[in-house]
Amino acid sequence: MTDKTYFDDLVIHLRLRRVPGEEIGALLEEARHHLQVSGESPEEAFGPVEDYARDLAVSKGMGDTPQSWPRREFMVATAHFASWYLLMSAVVAWALGEPVRVTRGMMITVLLGLLLAAKVVWPALVAYAARKQGSGIPVLAMLGTVAIAALVVGLGDKLFFSFQVLLSAPAPVVAVGSLVLVVASMIPLIRRGDPVKRPEA
Repeated sequence: MTDKTYFDDLVIHLRLRRVPGEEIGALLEEARHHLQVSGESPEEAFGPVEDYARDLAVSKGMGDTPQSWPRREFMVATAHFASWYLLMSAVVAWALGEPVRVTRGMMITVLLGLLLAAKVVWPALVAYAARKQGSGIPVLAMLGTVAIAALVVGLGDKLFFSFQVLLSAPAPVVAVGSLVLVVASMIPLIRRGDPVKRPEA
């Protein structure tokens, strides 16, 4: 493992433990300075990268394991996913000259998709980011989530629930409203900047 790979992995593990970017920058500078003085490799000086990241995170008052999906980010992702889902539904309905119909099946599909994203896709992505597994598992997790949601939609009417219409609205109104929600839900993601910074001299 090269020094660059080691420090790239260290940043990932620290990010997964919610260490702020500014503190990560300071920790990297300290580690690089130590290597320059000692002439050691990162593995010789600090040990396995995950263990080192865990120790650093604990020293900063953070958790010793990768964190689950934060509630605030989950809510933002929920709003973003739901607004895109509505937008696509509205565009299709508008093209067909029909109103947008929100059914019980649509609601269950969205909720199921979010549940699987939090419990299956997110842990798979965390493991991939931490280099614990290849890219195949996250891809399978995402495809599996889509397949299960599609299965529920396809079979739900006959086996699980009725596709009762809960709400109907003009497609242009829903399209414009959902587009506004898409943009609004992106703002927290854009503003959520926490870059890794070198400490000021």
